[in-house]
Amino acid sequence: MKLISFMVRRPEYPWQDWEAGVRAAGLDLAYNWSREFRYGAPEIVVSTWHPYGGAGEIAVRHRLAGGMHVVLENGYVRRDAAGQEYFLLELDGFNGKGMHPGGGPERWAGFGAALAPWRTGGAKVVVFGQRGGGYSAYAMPTAWPGDVCRRLQIITRRSIAFKAHPGARRAFPVPEGIECLDPHLAPALALAQAHCAVVWTSNAATDALIMGIPVFYEGPSLKLAGLARQGIE
Repeated sequence: MKLISFMVRRPEYPWQDWEAGVRAAGLDLAYNWSREFRYGAPEIVVSTWHPYGGAGEIAVRHRLAGGMHVVLENGYVRRDAAGQEYFLLELDGFNGKGMHPGGGPERWAGFGAALAPWRTGGAKVVVFGQRGGGYSAYAMPTAWPGDVCRRLQIITRRSIAFKAHPGARRAFPVPEGIECLDPHLAPALALAQAHCAVVWTSNAATDALIMGIPVFYEGPSLKLAGLARQGIE
């Protein structure tokens, strides 16, 4: 079986570990494209880091034609108590929509993450932005941060804070009266005074849920969506 990898080969991505794992599994590894590629071919697996851009479109087209698409993305729990970083593999889906082994209680225990009870207080509604761009089904709309902050100003008297993604490709304007947090602030610190978190599909939602903070999301799906609520109204 051949795996065609569209993995981004930059230092911030785990492409070397991924390719070593592919070879260890006995797959024939090719990069970016192959003259042998045929959409839907059962002997070909396409892999991407998130289904973004042109590679994402190729991968989705391959899957819809009957082929396999493996997505590598940031793990639900990004780091365990010892600082070990984790990533997630999903088959034929992304951001919780794909298939992957569920694991049991021992898998969760291995992260060493303590679940806090649900928070009932908190002074702020914290909105988390994303990079912007990418695969259209999951990319945060450019106008979303400003739009959701305006709607929140109507329905809550709590203060509202916006934290942009540290890797955002552009600035996302928000209304007057919204506190803008440092984009590089750790999610746990951004959530220190939070009553709830609001995201498009950001994995900051996972950090919030572990801390016992209610989460609202407005994108098409969310990791741990069963513990969150879609929409703020």
